[in-house]
Amino acid sequence: MSGDGRRWRAGRTVFVREIQTVLRTHAFLGLGFGYAALIVGAAWFSGGAHSGYLPAAASLTTVSELVVPVFAFALGYRVVLNDRATGELEVLKTYGLRRSEYVLGVYAGRLVALAAALVAPLVVVGALAWYYAGPHTTVIAWHGGADAPLLLVRFALLTILFGAAVLAVSVAVSAVSDSVRSALAAVVLVWLVIALGADIGVISAILTERVGDSTVVWLTSLSPNTAYRGLVMETVVGVAVGEVRATSAVVSTASLFAWTGAGLAVASATVWRD
Repeated sequence: MSGDGRRWRAGRTVFVREIQTVLRTHAFLGLGFGYAALIVGAAWFSGGAHSGYLPAAASLTTVSELVVPVFAFALGYRVVLNDRATGELEVLKTYGLRRSEYVLGVYAGRLVALAAALVAPLVVVGALAWYYAGPHTTVIAWHGGADAPLLLVRFALLTILFGAAVLAVSVAVSAVSDSVRSALAAVVLVWLVIALGADIGVISAILTERVGDSTVVWLTSLSPNTAYRGLVMETVVGVAVGEVRATSAVVSTASLFAWTGAGLAVASATVWRD
């Protein structure tokens, strides 16, 4: 078999293995069911699921911003560490698998599992919104905008994009770290800087009047969580309610892709250790 064929088979094996690992790990399955229960429960008890697709999405924005990173980090922070500890990385090297191919295989497998876990509860929320609100009205009374399943679909896609960025950072942390303890510490530190640091920075800039309104719109695109929040306001809430200038949709989308690319690049550069 040619070198390319061996690498392709090895990369595919890594991809399939990651999906199977998630499905066979009770902790991951429990985390997935817990996440689903939290999302459906938040939509139900907030009243969003009773009111329509847009209210459901709006009620889940803050919850998703807080919980999706926890789920994504849990899926990715040990993935490279485990392969390094068991010697699996050395075995994969013998197949000529490149760094980037290994990282992409690991990342893609975990991303499929993450996307499925993020979408599943939103399907339930959408069904509840259709049952309680869909047959009766297509207009949301409190703002007069049209309500439609497409808004919840957009919210789901943005949530996956957000989770993908965080997962990439998580895989990078796993590749850089030397132990589970250091990986956990790095996860906490990185996310505190990315999430809380970004919000605190934007709020401080506003309070001290160092930036204008137009600059704030760009600043909110810099971190994954603020970019995600702004995109939901722009492309989900704003479309139905009217003009909402929460962020630059183009820059925020580019920011999430940039975080994903940067995380995978760091993981690829550090995954092989001599």
